[in-house]
Amino acid sequence: MHNIPESLSFLESVRHKDKDLRGAHISYVTRTKSLSSTLSLLLEKHASEYVIEYTKEMRDCLIDPSLFFPSPTNELIIEIGFGSGEASLQIARSNPSINYLCFDVFLYGFACFLEKIVENNLQNVRLVRYDAQDFIRHSIRDESVSGFNIFFPDPWIKKKQKKRRIMNPCFSAVLASKLKNGGFIHFASDIEEYAKEVLAILSNIPTLHNPFENFAPPLYERFCTKYEQKAKTEGRKSFDVYFIKNS
Repeated sequence: MHNIPESLSFLESVRHKDKDLRGAHISYVTRTKSLSSTLSLLLEKHASEYVIEYTKEMRDCLIDPSLFFPSPTNELIIEIGFGSGEASLQIARSNPSINYLCFDVFLYGFACFLEKIVENNLQNVRLVRYDAQDFIRHSIRDESVSGFNIFFPDPWIKKKQKKRRIMNPCFSAVLASKLKNGGFIHFASDIEEYAKEVLAILSNIPTLHNPFENFAPPLYERFCTKYEQKAKTEGRKSFDVYFIKNS
């Protein structure tokens, strides 16, 4: 097993340790930083084309993510947490006229998705190994994003851990502020209690509306993820929450 290539040392840090983040609840676990020699070489060879380095200078100003793509006039959708990228690959491949900015801190899955992107020559995907909350909160302009996909994030089941859930009232309001009119927030989970919590949170944001009476239809405008398939095998149902920003 190999560590992150020295030339890509920026991938080691997944959040800034600034004063305004002290005591903040982190919604993820970074796990291993080791890769196979094949994936390590893949990162070294293709990161400059597909991976965005989030610098301290970028965090201190608003940036335009569309400039990282060959077709900057495309609509931008941000995906928070893509696992190994199986479903994300299908989404991006099916929508070549949409740009996808995809966040994850799971290094092995990050490299696996990069491998899929390279194999399929996808030019409408860019990856960020960084805390999505920090990046979106500090560097994304209000009313600039066409949609957010948050599929099967860590549910933090234990009562004392629930404060670590990424979809909380504060961050959900941030997501809503970044949406263009007509933009969407699409959340999915196999934990019904978490899905109901998110449904209630988004229902309380005045700028958002639910086009459905309750949950969205299963697999609404998305593909089945590897994690979801495992949940189905184990007898767990999935729940989709879909809200649109008032236009």
